[in-house]
Amino acid sequence: MAIVKARSRNLDTGFNRKLMRLEKDWQPVAEAAVAFADAQLQFARKLHQLWEEARELDKEAESDEHKIAVKEMMQNLLNSADESIFSRWQTIGKFADQLQPYSASLPPVRDSLHLLAQAIKEKAPISRWVKQHKLTPETPFKEIKLLRTEAKTGKAAPRKKSKASEHRVHKITLSFDGELSSNEIAKLLLEVVQSASIVKIVSDASIRQGLKSIMRDGFSTLEGKYHG
Repeated sequence: MAIVKARSRNLDTGFNRKLMRLEKDWQPVAEAAVAFADAQLQFARKLHQLWEEARELDKEAESDEHKIAVKEMMQNLLNSADESIFSRWQTIGKFADQLQPYSASLPPVRDSLHLLAQAIKEKAPISRWVKQHKLTPETPFKEIKLLRTEAKTGKAAPRKKSKASEHRVHKITLSFDGELSSNEIAKLLLEVVQSASIVKIVSDASIRQGLKSIMRDGFSTLEGKYHG
């Protein structure tokens, strides 16, 4: 039996080929997720535009015929007469142009897109969430809800942790050259401390002040994680 070494493991050659093939097999899945989010935004935009046209036509005709026709079509497409669902699609459509640049990082789920459309309306830092990898196609609805709350309040929202996850927390201590100023150290730590994976920060007061000085209003997102 031929054996090939892959990632420090001795694997059967045939098995390893199949394992490596998974990366190629994953590509259509990832691309489909991006395409689905993009398709939903395009659909929502066209729906919103059609709805606005229907409103204008009905205003001139002093009737509701065009709006009724749009709603009936949506009821057939969605197999639901729930007005709240129609309203969510409308909201997504209204802010679709602003969400479109981030389509590759958006969860392809209607309710998540609706929440992000509301966040866009509230001037939430969508671009920053994407850059910090807080917003990806895998980000769950509950996490997006917490991000929106943090953007509105300026404070870190508490996140529930299971007992199992508490045992999986990794701790690390860093020591810096005494020649570095607190601001220089803060700059080195900036990207790390802003990661969503960081659950607790302990440092002396000078480093905390350095981070606060650099991040300014953004420092409020660390308040809930800071212990020192």
